[in-house]
Amino acid sequence: MNDAKNNASDDEMFERYLGKKLSEFKNRKIYKELNREIIKFIPDDDLTQAIHDFIGLKINQDWEQDTELVPRLGPGFSAVYFLSLLDAEVNNGGFYQFFYNCGRDSVVRAKEGADLLGLGGLSSVISEALRIEESEREKIGRVKAEGSLEAFFESYKDISFETADEAFMALNLDLYQERVRFIRKRSELFEGRVND
Repeated sequence: MNDAKNNASDDEMFERYLGKKLSEFKNRKIYKELNREIIKFIPDDDLTQAIHDFIGLKINQDWEQDTELVPRLGPGFSAVYFLSLLDAEVNNGGFYQFFYNCGRDSVVRAKEGADLLGLGGLSSVISEALRIEESEREKIGRVKAEGSLEAFFESYKDISFETADEAFMALNLDLYQERVRFIRKRSELFEGRVND
């Protein structure tokens, strides 16, 4: 009985944050092939997840090597993937969290994605965050070397990406919809097949 109650609450939380039940997510269709025709029939609500699933299959779920492997799939895949990371990280904890969790290379790749999507304002904000990171790199390195969650949260007092974070929020971009529009408009950049 307790498991059923926990599963229900997991489903409710998952649905609240991601718009669908955990059970639906677990049972989603995972595409081993993508092309313009297939993409045309994937609903908008499932489109970026389909791209992420495909990327995961192509790189054998080797997320530790994402900055090396994902760009090899092509600029479209790279743009969608790294802009998704940016969206999640910056909306959750700001650019500092993005740099801390994902590293500078991921931020650079997100900027490349913003440029590819024609999001000049976002590209400028990311450039500002990259500039800030250069001046804060030594401090960030010390916090990472310490390796504790407490040190990370405490370091927000000394390491500030506030100007970049505020500029990002001021853009008021719906990056999810921007990614969906881009995939629809440039579906030729999302073609491939996973070899079993």
